[in-house]
Amino acid sequence: MEVGDIPSGWRRESPVINMMIPMFVFAWTLLPIGFLAMIVIFQKYQSVAYYLSLISQAGLAFALFASVAQRQHAMRDSRLQYVTSVLCLTLFVTIVCFWLGDSWWWMASVWTIGLVPFMYHGIQRFATWNAPILAIEWPNSQPLPFDEALTGWKIESYLLRRGVVATLEGSNVVCLRGVINEVGSELWLELLCPEMEMPDLKTLGIDFSSLSSGVNGKKMMESE
Repeated sequence: MEVGDIPSGWRRESPVINMMIPMFVFAWTLLPIGFLAMIVIFQKYQSVAYYLSLISQAGLAFALFASVAQRQHAMRDSRLQYVTSVLCLTLFVTIVCFWLGDSWWWMASVWTIGLVPFMYHGIQRFATWNAPILAIEWPNSQPLPFDEALTGWKIESYLLRRGVVATLEGSNVVCLRGVINEVGSELWLELLCPEMEMPDLKTLGIDFSSLSSGVNGKKMMESE
């Protein structure tokens, strides 16, 4: 089954990703970081270095989380976890330097400036995840036949719910999750990767026919 082939009963959707706000905030955050760099270079106005560091870190954090919040399981990606760890470590170093005294302002400033490429990499990585979503309608009262349909997956729930219900073992970027709203309930297959790197669906260990037949059988029973 090739990437472009849609399993019977499923439909293909393009993920909706809005990067305008994250990139706008990221761009404006470069302004206080620029001031911080000039303070390090010219060794003047060191008294405001801590404040600029905290403002810059807050802006970078908002830009990152405004991105990943658009995909519920994005933080399961190991590289985004690494970027978040660097952010938290930078904040910790800034707080420790502030506690040690004004003479350590340069350490907090250097860590904050060095945080920029990590945050840009995290935001840029998220923006490339344009692999299509495969969706199928599924009643949230009907158990999911994961034992028959999935091989090599970690099952988190046999009932459809909001959020992740199963993840592919050994992968942090492939999951099945439930979407429930006023229109109805659906099961989504999401792959956090660029479309060009999307694997063949045959390699995911999913028996799409089992899931399709399960929901179709339920609909036939309800129609009778």
